[in-house]
Amino acid sequence: MFNDIFMQFFTQLLMVLATAVSGYGIAFLRKRLGVEKMKKAQEILFTHKELALEAVRFAEQRFDGEEKLQRAMEQLSTHSSKMGIQVDPELLESLVETAIRELKDSFGEEWGKTVK
Repeated sequence: MFNDIFMQFFTQLLMVLATAVSGYGIAFLRKRLGVEKMKKAQEILFTHKELALEAVRFAEQRFDGEEKLQRAMEQLSTHSSKMGIQVDPELLESLVETAIRELKDSFGEEWGKTVK
């Protein structure tokens, strides 16, 4: 009789522990996958930013006026496609304009002198 009660207690205890451990395991895996997705998103964003800067530098050296923006967007679209990254037109424009702003900020007053 004591063995039966002990076995039932032990079985119940194992079920509770297994449930708790699996719950924590699932939470850990979800968190881990979330972190991996965030890292991947950061890598993609960094890649977009670098490609946009490269496209703006390219267009700045080769084209004049309003054509620069269009050519930079085309360059960014081409490079993104080659890397298998899909970028919609609104994002292309935003990335290029952000890259231009970053370059203007980094060059400061020198930018205005060369543009005039």
